[in-house]
Amino acid sequence: MARRKTYWGLCCGLIVATSSAVWLSSYREPTLQDLSTRIVPVGQGNRWERTLWLSNRKLLIISRDDEPAVKAGMWRGHADVLDLVTHLRTRLATLSNRLNDPKDPIAEPPEQLSASVDGTWLQYKFVRPRHREVYIDTAVNLNTGAHREWRHIPCLRSFWSDDHTIVDVREEEIKRPGSDMTCFLPSTTIHDLIEPRLDRSFKPLTAENAELLSQFEKRSPMEVFADYTQPSRVRITRVWFDKSSGGFASSRETFPVASGTVFTRALSRRPVAAIIDIRHMQRSPILEWLQTIVPQVASDPVETEWLSIYRSDRNSVERIAPVSTADDAKVQEVKWLPDGKRISFIYRGMLYVMPLSSSG
Repeated sequence: MARRKTYWGLCCGLIVATSSAVWLSSYREPTLQDLSTRIVPVGQGNRWERTLWLSNRKLLIISRDDEPAVKAGMWRGHADVLDLVTHLRTRLATLSNRLNDPKDPIAEPPEQLSASVDGTWLQYKFVRPRHREVYIDTAVNLNTGAHREWRHIPCLRSFWSDDHTIVDVREEEIKRPGSDMTCFLPSTTIHDLIEPRLDRSFKPLTAENAELLSQFEKRSPMEVFADYTQPSRVRITRVWFDKSSGGFASSRETFPVASGTVFTRALSRRPVAAIIDIRHMQRSPILEWLQTIVPQVASDPVETEWLSIYRSDRNSVERIAPVSTADDAKVQEVKWLPDGKRISFIYRGMLYVMPLSSSG
């Protein structure tokens, strides 16, 4: 009798343990989608769309149109503005007309979008069908349609010094004062979008150049590159302007991340913070334990995608939330809102906005 009670007790215990293990294995942390607000469908199916926040309320969406024009060597598309409060999406005629100008067609989608501080000007890079090796920088006034353009220089950094002025920063090889050795130091070029006659260029080691580079350090997004060196470490390379040397400097640091990391990249940046995409292969520890008891239980590794935030002021990498792994879809178009307190992203054709615990 005592043996029978012991037997049934062990059976009941095993059933309870197995049920608990299954329940625990089914538990998941709140995902990025759980913590975010669904806004409107964007980029559904194979449709090409790019986004840029003009303000905390207005989102610019550039979309590709018909495929035949693309196959003919020309890109055609249109621009809309989405109101975050009303969820209304309206056509932006000034930019749409510019993108589809029959007298000046473009061959590829506009790249490297950036908006002025007040959101009235848009800068982007494009290429013409007959000169695909030459990229052009252009700035378009979204209210009037007025525009300026100039030849794009590779490895160029740019920032908005005010509502209508773009400053290009590029490195030049010069001789150091009092030495025969050469070095690369940044120079600056001002593009005044309203008064072109006010355009100026400043050489390295001049007072005017130093003042513009100080603005560059404060206003431009931090340059961050993320890659994994070991399965449980991520390496962050940060680039910034060093006032003491008058040039750009860089540093590399590694931070611990979840074991099994297979992919990392920097998605969206602000002056002191960057959103990092981290993917890793992981087995459920509960299922692994259960597999030792019941070998038939599957415990295959599953790819998990996490968004994390790197903060240079705290020198840390902090996890935000995992992305749903219901299918192979990946999070796209991760952007900071201008207030630095929220991010937006597109997942499975839906635009989401998510608040962060503290501003970046």
